[in-house]
Amino acid sequence: MQMLTSIEYHGSPNTTASCVRAVERLLLHDPRIEDARLLTCRKGHDARHGLLLATDDGPVAIRTGFTSGYPGEGPRGLGRSLHLLDLHRIMVGEIHVSIDLLDRLDRCVLTTDDLRQIESTRPTYGPDVYDYVHPYVTSFAPEGSAWHASQASIPYAVLDPRLFDLAVDFWVDPDAALMKAFRKLETIIAERLLANGIDPNDMPASKLFPVAFNRPDGPLTWRDLSSGEVVGRVNLFVGTYSAYRNARVHREGEVDEQQALIELLAVNHLFLLEGRAVERERTMANP
Repeated sequence: MQMLTSIEYHGSPNTTASCVRAVERLLLHDPRIEDARLLTCRKGHDARHGLLLATDDGPVAIRTGFTSGYPGEGPRGLGRSLHLLDLHRIMVGEIHVSIDLLDRLDRCVLTTDDLRQIESTRPTYGPDVYDYVHPYVTSFAPEGSAWHASQASIPYAVLDPRLFDLAVDFWVDPDAALMKAFRKLETIIAERLLANGIDPNDMPASKLFPVAFNRPDGPLTWRDLSSGEVVGRVNLFVGTYSAYRNARVHREGEVDEQQALIELLAVNHLFLLEGRAVERERTMANP
């Protein structure tokens, strides 16, 4: 039997949480999952489970941190993982395999014969697979909000590079990082105003952004936008500061991670808009 070298292994057979996180990571990022097999080995009423996912980059195996047949984290983690795959419209078919095959999966030594057996076995779909989800479905949030139970993660791919240093250590102190981000943006706008001969000293953010962008003679603008679009973008700056930055100055207590990430993405949007703003040509007509 030839050992497969083109297969990736994720998760740990000793911790259900690591296997659930593996499924989440694969759903959040490429490669795209095309198909899924639930590998089941049953002994009496109890069972061990692994997953084999067909992706654009080749097969990916999730080790056997999943169980069923009794209450606990193993069955709940299996139910959550199958629920997330279903939400992403990935068909999961169950096949029954030997304990030896699952042991090889856990040791990361699946063979070509193992893969051939899995691919040639007709899977079971539908209610039988849903039975693993059903006992926990009332505790799962509906539709895409089921992701809200996952740990919040920063989408670095869409992050303005000027926020990267704050984002790397964001979860150490989200409140401090957010305040630094807001102050950094104010400083950037103030420096651009000063470079255009406008003194920004003692100018609050509520005036800083309209002065920079929204006046007929404001020094900054965006190309090919109507006046209404410009006003809308300026309102994003002013509204975000009113809704988040000003409130955060006076807020104390425990930081909600999801809310903190929402605020980071909001200020990131402002950074991206500022980065696209250009110096207004003096002869330029009003946008």
